[in-house]
Amino acid sequence: MSIVDHLYTEYTDIISFLNNKDQPSLASDTDKYFKKALLLSSASFFEHEIQNILIDFLFIKESTNDNLKIVSFLKKKAIGANYHTFFAWGEKMTQINQVKTQIHFFHYSVTSLKPRFKKK
Repeated sequence: MSIVDHLYTEYTDIISFLNNKDQPSLASDTDKYFKKALLLSSASFFEHEIQNILIDFLFIKESTNDNLKIVSFLKKKAIGANYHTFFAWGEKMTQINQVKTQIHFFHYSVTSLKPRFKKK
C-alpha cells in the first residue's frame, strides 16, 4: 500500500465519519481540501516513481557502480530538474496528443541511450 493509498483510505474514513455525525459543512470543507492534498500527493508519488524507473531504465546505478552521490546528483539535476519537459503539459488529451506525449517522453530516454549503443 503506497502513501497515496493510505491517504485516500484516511480521506474516505474521515468523510464517512463526518457524514455519520451529521456534519455536512465540515465534511464538505474536508472533502474540498483533501482532494487537493490527494492530487498533489499523487503527482509527487508518480514523479518519484517515474524518476526511479528512468534511473533503472538508463542503467545509472550500474554505470556509476552504485555511487549514491552521482545517482543523487543525476536524479536531482538531470532527471528531476527536467521532469516537466518529459510531458506535453496543458494540451487537451486526445488520442493524438497522448501519442505525442509518449513520443516526447521516450525521445528523451532514447536520446540519452544513443551513445551507449553506437558502434565502437
